[in-house]
Amino acid sequence: MRFEKWQALGNDYMIVERDELPLALTPPRIERICRFHYGAGADGILQIEPAEDPELVAFVRIFNPDGTEAELSGNGIRDAVLYLRRAGRADSDEFAVGTAAAASSPRRNFLFISPHPFPTPSTNPRRRFAPSISRRYR
Repeated sequence: MRFEKWQALGNDYMIVERDELPLALTPPRIERICRFHYGAGADGILQIEPAEDPELVAFVRIFNPDGTEAELSGNGIRDAVLYLRRAGRADSDEFAVGTAAAASSPRRNFLFISPHPFPTPSTNPRRRFAPSISRRYR
């Protein structure tokens, strides 16, 4: 199984492409994969899949380490957007992705990805990122 592991503000996410998976992600598989001592270790899995809406670059399914699906994760979307942009799936820094909650149009700002209109990052070297307002949905 090919995957990439990304980190956003302390959360480790595995990113997989649905169409490249040899088996479907099920709750027991997700739990085993996310175990830090017995699996790859992650705070969740982001499954990237084609979007049905042509205005979306991709649809992102967000799985918690216990196998449940989350509607939204700010840090997860940060990782997914950087992954999609780096993979060349979007040709600009502003594009929309879908999640179980709704479409999100993150914007790329210097050091972080924000699904919300945060202020630009501070120039103070001790405070490099804008505060995160991500929330877990179960």
